[in-house]
Amino acid sequence: MKPLSEYSKMKLISFTFCLIITKIQSACVPAFHDLVCENLSDVRNGKSESLVTLTIGNTKKSPIETLSAGTFKKYTNLEELTIISSVNKLEVDAFRNLSKLLVLKLYKNSIAVLPDFAFIVLPQLTKLDLQDNNIQQISTYGPFIYNTIKTVNLSFNKLRDLNWQCFASPGLERLIITNNKIQEIGIEGVLSKDLITLNLDSNEINHLEDDVFQDSQKLEELILSRNRFSTLWTKFKLKSLKKLDFSHNKITTIHESVFDGLPQVEQIYLNDNLLKKLPPQFAKIHLHTVHLHNNRLENLEMIYLNPSFEYELTFSRNPLPCSCLDNWIVFMELRRITTTDCHREFYGNGNNPTCIVIDAEWDSGKCSHSRTEDVDEYVYKFLDMNNNTDADC
Repeated sequence: MKPLSEYSKMKLISFTFCLIITKIQSACVPAFHDLVCENLSDVRNGKSESLVTLTIGNTKKSPIETLSAGTFKKYTNLEELTIISSVNKLEVDAFRNLSKLLVLKLYKNSIAVLPDFAFIVLPQLTKLDLQDNNIQQISTYGPFIYNTIKTVNLSFNKLRDLNWQCFASPGLERLIITNNKIQEIGIEGVLSKDLITLNLDSNEINHLEDDVFQDSQKLEELILSRNRFSTLWTKFKLKSLKKLDFSHNKITTIHESVFDGLPQVEQIYLNDNLLKKLPPQFAKIHLHTVHLHNNRLENLEMIYLNPSFEYELTFSRNPLPCSCLDNWIVFMELRRITTTDCHREFYGNGNNPTCIVIDAEWDSGKCSHSRTEDVDEYVYKFLDMNNNTDADC
């Protein structure tokens, strides 16, 4: 066999080297300025200073890798980084060199601890998404101690309270912590003064102190649905609040002072509770949207209907007298009040499965009837029989 020339040897070495590199990087798929990789090792072996978006993750495996310092030292221009089902531990300097990063998403990992100052090396970061991890506790001084982060999402973790000063970080506007085990929000000073949205859906909160939102006077949206409230007595005193959601609790009573400090509120969601009546202050609020379906209301006279605005009202599956319900539907049409598509079908064609047959009188938006123990018994039987009358809208 004729020996290989020096040139042929070099070509063979280059070809072999290319095969090795291709095999190493085979789990990464480039597309313009984006790169998708299966493992952290693929990222460490690659290099692309022009990359803007990088996604790492294989949802078919369990997170077992440690995100260590230097992992992204060759990707200094990244603006968005997503890591899915890969990491079970963060090192303090894991994100060093990513000074241009704007968005960081760590989905479906097994991270239990957020190290102090873990994100302080990201001076441009505006959105931090830590959904679906095992985070149980966050230290007081980390990780959101600087004012570039606007949005933090910690949904589907194992947090039990909000007593950490890190959530008071200036600049934090949206805090989303749904589907955790939060039982209480700490005293005043634990929430940012710049907070606009606070979403605590699906937790275990059963009460709120009066001053808990005292420092959050920019708050516009407060969501506390699917918690464990049975009575509302908190004096919110939130002059900027526009949306209040206490749906899917077990609220039987709302104290009169609850709505006194909410002059700007436009949307109230109280559906799927156990309310028998609304407080008088409810009639003073200029609302645009009110959801009251799936309660135990027997009249709706405490609702203020502002004819100057488009107005949405739901009230299906309440034990309203049939004559009152029929008149309310006509009243809504005259006032151009709408309801959701989901509920509209229960009011159509004269078929109103949410009403009870008792003597009642209608007077221009008000309905009254005499109360007897027989009626009470009938109402509760009705509610039990119609527990699944209509779908959740």
